[in-house]
Amino acid sequence: MKVFLVNALLTCSLFSYSQNVFKAGVLGGFTTAQIHGDAYLGFDKIGFNGGGFVTTELSDKFSFGFEIYYINKGSRKNPTKFNPSHSSIRLNYIEIPVLIKYHYKKITGEIGLSYGKLLNQKFLANGLEYTPDSERYFNKNEYGYVLGLNYKLKNNFSVNVRYGHSIWKVRTFTYILPLFYKFAWQRGAVNLALSLSLKYQFGAKKHRIVVAVTGASGSIYAQTLLKKLSQCGSQIETVGLVMSDNAKDVWKLELENESYNDFDFKIYAKKDFIAPFASGSANYSAMIICPCSMGTLGRIASGISDDLITRCADVMLKERRKLIIVPRETPLNLIHINNLKTVTEAGAIICPASPPFYNKPTTFEELASTVVDRIIQLSDISIDSYQWGSP
Repeated sequence: MKVFLVNALLTCSLFSYSQNVFKAGVLGGFTTAQIHGDAYLGFDKIGFNGGGFVTTELSDKFSFGFEIYYINKGSRKNPTKFNPSHSSIRLNYIEIPVLIKYHYKKITGEIGLSYGKLLNQKFLANGLEYTPDSERYFNKNEYGYVLGLNYKLKNNFSVNVRYGHSIWKVRTFTYILPLFYKFAWQRGAVNLALSLSLKYQFGAKKHRIVVAVTGASGSIYAQTLLKKLSQCGSQIETVGLVMSDNAKDVWKLELENESYNDFDFKIYAKKDFIAPFASGSANYSAMIICPCSMGTLGRIASGISDDLITRCADVMLKERRKLIIVPRETPLNLIHINNLKTVTEAGAIICPASPPFYNKPTTFEELASTVVDRIIQLSDISIDSYQWGSP
C-alpha cells in the first residue's frame, strides 16, 4: 500500500506542475480478463477501468508516462447447454503502469511495466459467494508488463487498446501441469487482460493552423516549417496546407523534390472555397504564409479574395486571429512597404525571412530554422529553439 500512496502523491505533484512539461488527463473504459491457470478459456470476465495519467515528451517521437487506475480482473465460467452452472473470480486492483511511448502521426505505440495492488477478491459459484481453500487466494501484489496502441481523435480525446500480462504468478494454485510452463518461476496462475479505454488530456485546446506557400523564393523555409509542425503533434489538432501553382514550381526548382506531399497534412486546391478555413466559423487559430510573394501581399492589402490563400488571410484579419506573413523579397519598393504597413495596421504580423547568425548556423537547414522557430512561437506553439545568451 505504501507503493500506491507514494505513486498517488507523485501523480498529484506532477499534475500540479507546469502543463508545458507534463500533460495530465483521465481515462475510462472496459476490460476483458482471464486467469491463465484456472482451467477456463477465453476473456470472459467483463469489467471496467478508470483513473488518470501523466505524460511528458522526451523527444519528437518518444514520451514517458505513468497511470493510476482502478481495474477489474479475474475469470468467469459461463453456463452452457450441457453445463448450466456458472462461476467467477472477481479481482479488483489499483494498477500503476510505467510506459515508454513511440509516436507516429496519430498512432502511439506503448510498452511498459506495471504494478498492481489487490484491493479485494471474491469467489462466486452459481451466484453465491463462497470461501475457497487458502491456497486459492491471490497475492496482494501483482507485477506485469503492458503493450498497447493509442489512436488520437479530436479535441484532446484518444482511444487506447492495451494488453496486460502478469510477469510473476498471482497465486501458486493452478490447474496447469508444470511441464506446460516455459519458466519455473511462472508456475502458478497469472492474470491476462485486454482493455479498451477512452482518454481525455487536460490542457489548452490544440491549435488549428493554415499554412500557405506562394511562389516567392525560399521554399526551404516552407519545408522546414512543415517538418517542425509535424513534430508538434501534441499541440496541434490539424494543419491545412494550400499552395499556389508557382509555389509548387519554385519548390521543385529550389529543393529538387516534391516533399510537400510527404507530410500528414491535407492539401487544399487554391480555388477550393469549400475548405473549412475559408470561413471564420471553422475557428482556425492562425495562418502562416511562408514564403509570401509581393503579389499575394498586395492582394491581401487590397482586400482581394480571389483564391483560397487570400480568402483565408481575409478571414483571419476580420476574425482578429493571427495572420503571420513571411515576406521573402529584396529590395522593397514603396508599394511593397505600403502594403506591409497596411496589413500590419489590419492586424497581421510581419516576420521577414531574415535569419540571425548569432547561433552560428552551419547548414541551410539550421539557418532556415532560426526563422521558422520564431514563426512557430508567434503561432503560440511551444518549441525548443536557440535563445539569445545561450552558449
